Amino acid sequence: MCRLKNFHIAIFLTILSVPVFAQSSGRTETRDKPSSSLSSRNARNQELLSRAEERATALQTKLLELQMREVEMQSRISELEYQASPDAIQRSLAFVGSVRPMDELRDALRKRFEEEKARVSKQLELLIAARQRMEASLAAAQTEIQRLQSGK
Repeated sequence: MCRLKNFHIAIFLTILSVPVFAQSSGRTETRDKPSSSLSSRNARNQELLSRAEERATALQTKLLELQMREVEMQSRISELEYQASPDAIQRSLAFVGSVRPMDELRDALRKRFEEEKARVSKQLELLIAARQRMEASLAAAQTEIQRLQSGK
């Protein structure tokens, strides 16, 4: 239930933080004296703007996916921290029958949770780095869009 709530909160926050780009109309403005070099330059700029907008939209989609995976991993880390607590380990081994001493079982289970937490934490660090690179790429794409729009 907590993971689902965190997931919904993350989606809501992500939707609020994603900027919206105005789509180009595809029309080129013509002046009183149409010139072939001017119209070809406008067409080229329009094509570049269209490509930059598509790239920015794709980056936003990928960024949203990375943010959702990041929330999932953070939720998994929280879950593992809870499962590694002494009370949770004791409850999970309450009805386990074994010839091994309970201390060994508790230590083995705690160690397994800690190893998985370390693995997920490392994945989260890599994901955060990827997200930061993606945000930088998106900022560059947005700057390119603004440059192309102001060059009209």
